[in-house]
Amino acid sequence: MAALHHLSKTTILGGIALAACLLFASTPAEAVIQWRHVGTVSTITANQLCKTDGTDIFCDSTTPTISGGMVGIGTTVPSSSLSIYGGGLAVGSYAGTTTAGTGNGIFSGVVGIGTSSLVGGAALDLSNNTTISNSSIVLPIGTTGARPTGFNGMLRYNSTNGKFEGYQQNVWQDILTTGGLVSSINLGTNATNTNPSRNGDLGSGLFAPTGSSVAVATNGTERLRVDSSGNVGIGTIVPAYTLDLSDDHGNSNRPFLRLGNPYGGTGNKVGIVLSPYSSRSGGPASEIIAVDDGNSAAHLLFYTAATGGATTAAERMRITNAGNVGIGPTAPLARIFPVAAVAVAA
Repeated sequence: MAALHHLSKTTILGGIALAACLLFASTPAEAVIQWRHVGTVSTITANQLCKTDGTDIFCDSTTPTISGGMVGIGTTVPSSSLSIYGGGLAVGSYAGTTTAGTGNGIFSGVVGIGTSSLVGGAALDLSNNTTISNSSIVLPIGTTGARPTGFNGMLRYNSTNGKFEGYQQNVWQDILTTGGLVSSINLGTNATNTNPSRNGDLGSGLFAPTGSSVAVATNGTERLRVDSSGNVGIGTIVPAYTLDLSDDHGNSNRPFLRLGNPYGGTGNKVGIVLSPYSSRSGGPASEIIAVDDGNSAAHLLFYTAATGGATTAAERMRITNAGNVGIGPTAPLARIFPVAAVAVAA
């Protein structure tokens, strides 16, 4: 590069004293002109940049200030590399098209803090902040009474109850305890507004129909309810028993309780265990069992235990796949085949 030559002079424009410094070289691309305010009868601040409309040069409150290598926009005393006062910052496609608002910053792309290798699909990338000094994020902190107007997806730390909370399903809800486990959640209010719910389907999930009860809904209709007594109702909202099955669809073929075994074979069983005293040492006092006959059919067996807590249940009656009934024998030869005489009251 050729040696730079230096010329300077002072010009008075509209009462403003400006010093012009011209650096010129052998090519136009190497020439630089810099204006610096050196004195004025007005209130223009030293080191304030100027602008021109093509005819006049202006130095006012709308032009930036450079002081000690720091740039100030809207302020004559910048305290950082870039200080903006009284306005906002718009970056990317928002620049020149969208107003950020005072004190706000809007970015049309990914914002990376502490990283230059941005992760695709992220709006904010902090992935390289792995040192102890900068490996965390502090969420907004405030009391329950200071909650902002909710927008689904908001996160904050509630200083009143000491819990993280988020705004979802149009309500503020606790998210985590100090141990990192889910602490509580507000259930949905009805079968069409469940929570938690299937993604995108508020009609399929959990809700609380009454105090101390929980219900399950699918397709916007309640299907199962556990009431405050622990009774479970399927097809009924007022279960009267530990398990209460009902059908309100007007179909005479329901409800049915099916016990199935997809793997057939001689001796395979399904059944119901009936234990009025479940702590007896001999096991269940009675059972009703269906046993595979090896030919895709079944025999129905009835078991009872003799008196005494230590006795085990034994087969007392069988209905074969042919319809024969044996009271005692396990292979009845007739419709009713007792092992001993049958006493019939007169």
